[in-house]
Amino acid sequence: MKPRMVCLWVLPMIVLIVAGRHPRVGSAHESSIAPVPLPVWVSEVAVPGAVGEPHALALDAADNSYLLYYQPAAEALRWAARNGDTWTTSLVADDVLPDLELALAIGPNGVAQIAYIDDDDDKLIAGSLEAGGWALQTLSIANRNLALAVGQDNRPHLITIQSEQLIYRTRQGGVWQSEPASPTGVAVVSASLALDSQGRPMVVYSARDIADLTVAVRQSADDWTTTSLPYRGMMAMALGPNDAVNSLYISQRQEPGKPPWTFISLWLAEQQGSYWQDTMLSEDLFMGEYPQGRLLFDADGRRHLIIRQPGGYLFYQRQETDEQGSDEGIPGSNHGGAVALAVGSDGQPRVSQQVGGDLVLHRREIRWLDQHVLLPIVPNLGY
Repeated sequence: MKPRMVCLWVLPMIVLIVAGRHPRVGSAHESSIAPVPLPVWVSEVAVPGAVGEPHALALDAADNSYLLYYQPAAEALRWAARNGDTWTTSLVADDVLPDLELALAIGPNGVAQIAYIDDDDDKLIAGSLEAGGWALQTLSIANRNLALAVGQDNRPHLITIQSEQLIYRTRQGGVWQSEPASPTGVAVVSASLALDSQGRPMVVYSARDIADLTVAVRQSADDWTTTSLPYRGMMAMALGPNDAVNSLYISQRQEPGKPPWTFISLWLAEQQGSYWQDTMLSEDLFMGEYPQGRLLFDADGRRHLIIRQPGGYLFYQRQETDEQGSDEGIPGSNHGGAVALAVGSDGQPRVSQQVGGDLVLHRREIRWLDQHVLLPIVPNLGY
């Protein structure tokens, strides 16, 4: 299926018309004027029809897009792959019950690794897409809080909470191995997973009756070193430069009134040593729906953020390593549902979203404008 809409992020523009004074092609004046970059959001329907929540998005080394999604009517987990301008879909597993968690990651070798927890005894199922199809294996039952990452050695790492203990799993030589990532007797409430700059699994978790967050890094089998950070929520977590923890969380405040006004805000917490630097990203009057956010850093250390406002409209924020950045709305995202974020080797984001029953992919591209025709008033942006 080919893209059905192309949307420009609107910048103020002035059309430069100078009668009889347009420089000749190839002139010295023309060669001294650099083209101007303009971000463009291209949106396309990847999977039409009734697609259920949730879904996952990943890119391979060639920046091809892949989606793992649930189809409620067929009770099936399905796969969508973009090749050129065409999307193809196929079955991953059937008899999958709703209210599932799922995760997708692709390593440098291009092999897709997936994991999911369905509503049948909260079974944890993991596997990969091999030459002969999907090779899936049930690992355990009674799981929740799934997270998956794949390292540069193509080895998958995943975590779940099982009977209030955080369990880490990895596959070595085709065999899945597991070990606790939290001490016995500690009731883990929620957890996030990332791989640090050395490829080591790092988990950040909150536990009942423990005020701080615990940050645990796996040094070797059954050897985790831990530190603490002040508590923050973990809607999304990613590691920035120097393996600093970055987190998205929600807070609320009330203003006097009858009834009192409740405002919900989305925050970014950036680790600064043993403390946080907190930045408010958005604030809205609470109307029964909370904002959502997705966060990651690319290979060059740029931070990418997607904010889904109540009502479904998406905003994209990026920050360069020199602290410059941009803040853009994504046209065509209004009233959309669940979102996922991935960034390609070109440094540009891909954002998948459920819109009107379809699964849509928004893609940011950079178009170069000839200043002889259009003279944009361009803010100081990072691209």
